[in-house]
Amino acid sequence: MKITQTGQVHTSMQELLTLRLTHFFSALDTPDPRVQPAQTLSVNQVWSGYTEWLGQCHLPVSIGWDWQVTARDRQLHWHREALPRTNLQLINHHGQALSWHDNLMVLASWIDAHSWQTEVAQAVNCQPVIFGSLQLH
Repeated sequence: MKITQTGQVHTSMQELLTLRLTHFFSALDTPDPRVQPAQTLSVNQVWSGYTEWLGQCHLPVSIGWDWQVTARDRQLHWHREALPRTNLQLINHHGQALSWHDNLMVLASWIDAHSWQTEVAQAVNCQPVIFGSLQLH
């Protein structure tokens, strides 16, 4: 990994696969005041928010994304929304940076392969009791 003058951290795919993330913060978006907790089962979107994570390495690495919780089959389902925001820039085996779109697509897949939902739920104090008998998944 190396940092550029613009603050991007260039990293190889191999380095990315060994990078560990630490939860930095998460927050809820402003909920729709028309949706009461008792009504959450009747609407698709329950909550949405954003989260930021820091890389555990010698360089300042940050990656964040928007997330959404939906209620389906009496369970809460968490998923990432849209592409992440980051200062990570993947480079190929020739040392050339991927296009920014390709970079974000790879990072999005990498995020989706990680288990981040429980830490975010705890950070925003999203306890299953808030949603009645719904289960967190």
